[in-house]
Amino acid sequence: ASNEANDMTFNEATGLYEITYPDVQPAKAVQLKVVKDHGWDESYPEQNVSFNVDTACDVKVTYNPETNEVKVEGDGVVFDEDLIVKSVIAVGNGEDTYLNGVNWDPTDVSNEMTKVSDGVYELTMEDIYAFDNYNIKFAVNSVDADGNPTSNPWAHNFGAEVEQLYPTGEELDAVYNGKNCIFEVEEDGSTVKFQLDLRDFDFKTKKGAKMTITVTPPSEE
Repeated sequence: ASNEANDMTFNEATGLYEITYPDVQPAKAVQLKVVKDHGWDESYPEQNVSFNVDTACDVKVTYNPETNEVKVEGDGVVFDEDLIVKSVIAVGNGEDTYLNGVNWDPTDVSNEMTKVSDGVYELTMEDIYAFDNYNIKFAVNSVDADGNPTSNPWAHNFGAEVEQLYPTGEELDAVYNGKNCIFEVEEDGSTVKFQLDLRDFDFKTKKGAKMTITVTPPSEE
């Protein structure tokens, strides 16, 4: 946000702020926002603008200060109509048996979730120790078909509306590009199951995804 090289210029003829990036090379899941005064206190749109550059082209970004609308244009710019899910990986503050000890790596396929039905993905972990600050998010399409990291592994991810402690055993909203979801395990040796439900997710509105964190203590197994 503080990079002055990306400052936009006000065009008095159109009433828009604009900037053009020449000869942008092909890329997938490019994302951006427009921020005011080099900070994040005021930024638009609410969700990142996400697009692909299918063929090399000049990419023009405009911002309308009257409506806060942000547009991205270019001969090779293409917008996805839907989120085509190829992989889902659980990501968080992994340690010991939680997330196979993997700490915040959206490309580690050891935590890839299993598709159990159309749009529903699950991951179960056993022998999880008691802790009151487990974090979880879900990265979508962070690896390609061969398991290699994509150019922007965090481009599509789901988390919580705010970073706070959430109840387990209840269906929660999974927020597109959301915050870390925090939950508690009360007993050592518990089983933790994640479910991400994308059946009703609308890519245009970025709404409709659900997640459930189920914790089963050893006394109930």
